[in-house]
Amino acid sequence: MTPTTTARMPSGPPSTARESSSFEYSIYIACPPEKLWNALTLNELLKHWWRGHTMETDWQTGSPITSRFADGSLEFKGRVTESNRPRTLRFEVEELYWTDEYAGEPSRVGFQIEGFGSLAKLTLRNEGPRKLVQLASQGWPAVLSSLKSLLETGTPLALDAVFGPERNPAKETPGLFAERKIEINAPPRRVWQALTDPALTRHWIREFSPEFTLLSSDWTRKAPVRWEDASAKAHVVGEVTAVEPPKLLHFTVRDPSGEHDFLNEPGDGISYSLTEHDRRTTLTVSHGDFGKKPEYRKYYDEVGATWDRVLPIVKRLAEEGEGQG
Repeated sequence: MTPTTTARMPSGPPSTARESSSFEYSIYIACPPEKLWNALTLNELLKHWWRGHTMETDWQTGSPITSRFADGSLEFKGRVTESNRPRTLRFEVEELYWTDEYAGEPSRVGFQIEGFGSLAKLTLRNEGPRKLVQLASQGWPAVLSSLKSLLETGTPLALDAVFGPERNPAKETPGLFAERKIEINAPPRRVWQALTDPALTRHWIREFSPEFTLLSSDWTRKAPVRWEDASAKAHVVGEVTAVEPPKLLHFTVRDPSGEHDFLNEPGDGISYSLTEHDRRTTLTVSHGDFGKKPEYRKYYDEVGATWDRVLPIVKRLAEEGEGQG
């Protein structure tokens, strides 16, 4: 089950004997557990942070559950497997309606809420077929950050700027994103530093173009991003559209000269997702969309090959920094 169509999961024939996997993510929110529970279960709140999605159920253990996209089309059907207000909420996805690829392979989603004074800790656990969970894990951090923003500020994150408009994948041509993942023996803060500190990014930015010497930004929301040469001329520019250090970062990329139109489409950009496990970090990078026009596809392999060179450098920088720390 996926909380966002950023995963761009393809349709296809059912697969057999697929290996299972799990993804866990925790976030602290400045609100009482009861308020968080309401945001997870009431459609008038859920639709704001979950990009228009709604759930038809009474949230009682054993009850059926139907999820719909913002346009009202079916996303999945399943059942509530545990409901203990306001602490534990779990459900099983039994049938997906936007793809046949995972037919007969249920997935499970669970929310655990713990109160700590004025804070609530929300832990999400998603289990299911490995590919499905891996793709869903790219969307969960952003969607739960939107939940946090809604409860703390009254306004959800503008995730359309990151992922494009929410849609039913069965009705849309999937996007084409260069996506890469790497395991790094360092905590997220070290990896974040290797991705954002100019003293470190200079070691890998040249892989995109030999003339690049500086990736410049203060990495706050709406901050400008500049890819500069030695004369401080910006060859690529953009804007930070979502940021939660050291877990999530998305920024747009645009060619100010207009020479490369594929960098100028709405929603195009680069996303970093960092998840921690046992003082190690899984870094997932997504770069695109290269599927909006046929002529853009020629850049897809080139960008993917560039990230294949960049990520080992990021890994080395983060792990060397951890050794020095």
